[in-house]
Amino acid sequence: MIVDILDAGALSAALADSQPDVVIHQVTDLALGPGEVLGDDQLARNALVREIGTRNLVGAAAASGVRRVIAQSIAWLYLPGLEPHTEAQSIVPSKPAAIDPTRRAVIELERLVTTDRGFGGIVLRYGRLYGPGTWAEAPNKPPAVHVDAAARAALLAVDRGEPGIYNIVNDGDLVSNAKARRVLGWVPS
Repeated sequence: MIVDILDAGALSAALADSQPDVVIHQVTDLALGPGEVLGDDQLARNALVREIGTRNLVGAAAASGVRRVIAQSIAWLYLPGLEPHTEAQSIVPSKPAAIDPTRRAVIELERLVTTDRGFGGIVLRYGRLYGPGTWAEAPNKPPAVHVDAAARAALLAVDRGEPGIYNIVNDGDLVSNAKARRVLGWVPS
């Protein structure tokens, strides 16, 4: 089914009708045509999807009785500090004025998914996706993860892992994937 994530009523009705056991939130608004460069307008629309869309989806998921929500996030917002970064490290700057719209939206997405007590929420912090159907055929900037490996992580999270945040990135990167390996049984390749 196709539903506008920004339409709370339609989303609630769709989930109430379908009664899913698990919801996997992989929605973004980053579509670009050939030669287009990601700009402020696209980032603003994507932030809206992450904030308002996630709020709508989490509300609809909780109301429909799902047992788990798995959401896509990003692994390159860690603050400067000890590397490789782990999920225990914050992505929230100490000065709220320093929070740009993308970071604010990611923080809100992760908060919504991991704090609702109506379901077990899992956030998968993906590295920059590469592979078929993405912006790059090979990793071009760390942290990175192949699109197929990211999809496997989402599939594993359906039945594995306690609620929380997991880094889904290649080995030997600026970000650690040790928790995803240990708890989800995920490997990047």
